[in-house]
Amino acid sequence: KKNNNITMLINALGNLGSAYLIIGDSLANPIRKDSFFLATENLYKEKMNLCKELSIRDEYLSTLGNLGQLKLKQKNYIESEKLLLQAVSECQSLHLTEFERDDHEYLYNLYMAKKDFEKAVFHFRRFISLRDTLKNDDITRSIAQKEISYKFEKEQAIEKENQKRKDELKEEEAKRQKIILISVCFVLLLVCVFSIMVYRNFIHRKKAHLEIQKQ
Repeated sequence: KKNNNITMLINALGNLGSAYLIIGDSLANPIRKDSFFLATENLYKEKMNLCKELSIRDEYLSTLGNLGQLKLKQKNYIESEKLLLQAVSECQSLHLTEFERDDHEYLYNLYMAKKDFEKAVFHFRRFISLRDTLKNDDITRSIAQKEISYKFEKEQAIEKENQKRKDELKEEEAKRQKIILISVCFVLLLVCVFSIMVYRNFIHRKKAHLEIQKQ
């Protein structure tokens, strides 16, 4: 709270509450069990208050469902039913399918404990339906991600091949330019050698001509 890191605080309250719930559920001693369940309730309620203040609806409804589950473990069926039905209704309106799925599972367990089998079957079917929907969504997302990855890798491969071809063309052009340069240099060298030979021959003939004139 002092550091104003509310997100971390909200996550910490939820995680700690869930840990206390698991510990309490594993205890045989009813007094210790109730002690852990009470600590869980306090943590959940503190988290819900923060979420309500900050209008973080998804975390609020997730914790509302968890609180309903806690009341079920405490055998407070009336309060559990009230909380879970509220959570289901609000999750439906906000399309929070994952949380709604969990709440239907809690309601199934609740109505089985109350031996209200008709309602238990209804919520079990809703739980299965939502679970399958989420699985199908995951599969669809996985396929979409694979398609995107395939397209990306294909584009990368094409780009790599194009770059390789450009590099090869550059290398070929560099070799061609090198050959041209060497050829030009060789021709110039031949011209120079030929010019020197012609000049020397000219000098030699000129000297010979002068000697003939002197004679």
